[in-house]
Amino acid sequence: MSGSFWAKSFIWNDVPSEYYSLTVSNFDIGVISTSAGSDVEIIEQEIYRRPKPYFFGISQRPKLEFDFTVTSENALSATDRNLIESWLLGNMNYGILQFVSCDMDDVYFRGILSKASNIYTGNLNYGLNLHMICDSPWAWRYPITSNYIYPNNTIVNVNIPYINRSANNDYTKPIIQFILNTIGNSFKLTNLSDTTQGSFEFTALSPSETITVNNDLETIVSSTGLYRISKFNKNWFYLIPGLNNLNIQSGIGTFSMTVQDAVKLGG
Repeated sequence: MSGSFWAKSFIWNDVPSEYYSLTVSNFDIGVISTSAGSDVEIIEQEIYRRPKPYFFGISQRPKLEFDFTVTSENALSATDRNLIESWLLGNMNYGILQFVSCDMDDVYFRGILSKASNIYTGNLNYGLNLHMICDSPWAWRYPITSNYIYPNNTIVNVNIPYINRSANNDYTKPIIQFILNTIGNSFKLTNLSDTTQGSFEFTALSPSETITVNNDLETIVSSTGLYRISKFNKNWFYLIPGLNNLNIQSGIGTFSMTVQDAVKLGG
């Protein structure tokens, strides 16, 4: 056997691989190459007698896929194989895969283990080759929430610098929550770093009301239980890559923004 070997513990849907005495193993022969993740598709249209196609942009559509191998030091019995395959395979929804490594402790892959093949040595089963199809072109960091508190019952006009570290080169769509103070009845948020999107605004709200907005799913929840879409200007809020200069004008007590970063790790 030539090449390199590495082994790490992993966690699948909150169950550590140690529970089944398994590790992630990679046996390489010579030089290999794998996808770096986040490939793109060019969207263009060819026109007769025009050598240069019309370019409309790119799509980050291809999902990240990769193969890995899980092995045991001891041969697996038929009972072991049944338990392991029931744990890893045939999930009815996306699962969470995390490799236990010091440089990936806050990173996970969300996807489906779509197929597997058994590994035999001398007619004894020692593991599985697995294929992972992710839900997106990249891995994810666990969500991080930034909180801002304004203790006085006044109308604030503040600027907030926010660095979006997501590897997604397109818009990032955060979850926003704000709580109005006792004199607040409106909220206006503007990303001064992106002139293509207008302000994110609510009007005619109730004092001390809490509004939670998921800009990805485009949902609005109010602590009053009322439907607030009619109080919203229908302009959802996005972050651009890198520095975002945000401006808030509102009578608020707290403002929070939850962001989940994309991470390009490759397969």
